[in-house]
Amino acid sequence: MPQGQKEVKTQTHQMDEKTHPAAMTPDQAHELLGGRTVISRASFYMGIHRGQIPAVRIGRRLLIPRARFMAWLEAAFEGAGFQPGDTSKQIGHRLPARG
Repeated sequence: MPQGQKEVKTQTHQMDEKTHPAAMTPDQAHELLGGRTVISRASFYMGIHRGQIPAVRIGRRLLIPRARFMAWLEAAFEGAGFQPGDTSKQIGHRLPARG
């Protein structure tokens, strides 16, 4: 290393609750859920405005508390009868028919 330069070490962050902020933007929560492959962005925002997805407004900013979002997601899956390790075929049989 050339003289006078400092070595910069980067730290990789593990994906756990300690390194993530307490709140997310709706776009961050949408991506955490799986993005457009799971639900459209418009439908996600509609769920927020209907009160189906937990969110808080601070001034003009819309934020989603990470802990409440994860608890909501777990409850939604448990309420639909999902179990850890279910395959997509098993899950598809438990989803309500579209009417």
